[in-house]
Amino acid sequence: MMFLQWAVPGSLIPLYSLRLERQLLFEPRITGFCCATQAAAGVISSLLAGQIADRWMSAEKIMSLCATLAGLDLFLLAELREPTSVFFATLFFWVVTGPMLLYGTTISFAHLPEPGRQFGPIRMWGTIGWMGIGYAISFYSGDALHVGGAVALLLAVYALTLPATPPRRPDSNEPNVRFAPLKALGLMRKRSFAIYAVCMLGACITFPFTTQNNSLLLETLGVEKRWLTSVLTIAQATEVIGLALLPTILLTFGVRWTMAIGLASWLAAMCILSIGEPLELVLGSMALNGLYVVGFLIAGQVYVNSLAEGDIRASVQGLLACIGGIGTLLGNVLVGWLRQFNHGALPPTFAVAAGITGGILLLFMLGFHQPRRPLE
Repeated sequence: MMFLQWAVPGSLIPLYSLRLERQLLFEPRITGFCCATQAAAGVISSLLAGQIADRWMSAEKIMSLCATLAGLDLFLLAELREPTSVFFATLFFWVVTGPMLLYGTTISFAHLPEPGRQFGPIRMWGTIGWMGIGYAISFYSGDALHVGGAVALLLAVYALTLPATPPRRPDSNEPNVRFAPLKALGLMRKRSFAIYAVCMLGACITFPFTTQNNSLLLETLGVEKRWLTSVLTIAQATEVIGLALLPTILLTFGVRWTMAIGLASWLAAMCILSIGEPLELVLGSMALNGLYVVGFLIAGQVYVNSLAEGDIRASVQGLLACIGGIGTLLGNVLVGWLRQFNHGALPPTFAVAAGITGGILLLFMLGFHQPRRPLE
């Protein structure tokens, strides 16, 4: 499940900005808006997706529907050339793909006996799926969108074979219980959760600095287009290792220091990219990307799941997706504007991301407090 579902966005994201600017000749500002559709869709659909899975419909069935729609949309997107149609087709892709990924997490947490210790190695296969489709595109086909569409349709069929994950309807009819996202928002009363949410918002503002810029930067440093998707999987290679070791890392360092290490890795990566050369140093920064994803984002999912009650598991993950979506939306627009302002120069853009990340790390270290053992 993880392998197939993460291969779907993996077919789109790595070369998306390069396709828009080099093949379709979009301006950086337009690219920023098109890339921001991922975040805009997350804000639109994530909380509703949680309500559907927690209260209305089995997660595996709605995942199958979302995968079908995502696959058909990728086939359409491959044929579009005009900015407005590309924007709306990409927006629709993320409206259905964001919930599809959320339901995978929900199904995992619902059926794993010890999710805090088992989720990392399971989630690792999603990263392998992302890498796998990148290699397939590099070595066997240049048509990333059609390959991704086929994988999405395969996932739609496979999802129907997953364990049933029906919604858990609460006994009470109180609005804050009946509407699962409202109950999930109650976690904001916990200081550490609120700090994590604010830090995640800021971290997600910086994430588009790499998704938009890395392929463009590598191209300017002389990497051939046909090798870009393979080179960009350096981040996923360290992510796979980190996910395999995540249970041990959490047990050794606890939630607070695991997430702090992830943020510190991201800060180091942004500082390196703000220099922008040589190629070897830039490639090394991409390895730090994987440590950030595992240490901060995925360890954060485990932390948040430990706070969630059984009937709002999907809605809590949806809340995180909504927060991340707002941050990513702001970040994509900001990146496009900064590149336009700097006449396409990439290192000054990364310097802004480094400043934001440094502030996030300071806030996290001052405000987030959890027991050393992550699952207590």
